[in-house]
Amino acid sequence: MNADAFAKIENAAQDGAFGHNQRPTPTDRQCLAGNYKIGRVSIYGMPVAIEQPRNSYRTGIDPKTGQRWSSRLAAHYGYFSGTKGADGDPVDCFIGPYPQSETVWVINQHVG
Repeated sequence: MNADAFAKIENAAQDGAFGHNQRPTPTDRQCLAGNYKIGRVSIYGMPVAIEQPRNSYRTGIDPKTGQRWSSRLAAHYGYFSGTKGADGDPVDCFIGPYPQSETVWVINQHVG
């Protein structure tokens, strides 16, 4: 992966609603519905949708407690477009600071 590809990933990450741009921050309802701008890029031929860039904060409300939560992302966060995980949502992905790496970690999370 060359510097141009790296720049494309960074630009896609900042192009979404949570990037460093002039777009308004989506509301909680928009986030729940997935109704906001996301960045799109191809990495090693796989289409990736980047919802939030590294160092941004994912926030929400815990449906069980009603408490607001927040988590800072150490890597770009999104999903592989056109996939479906066990939870019915697209398969999540994190893109670290070295996207030229050929190492990939797959995590199969079991809840409960």
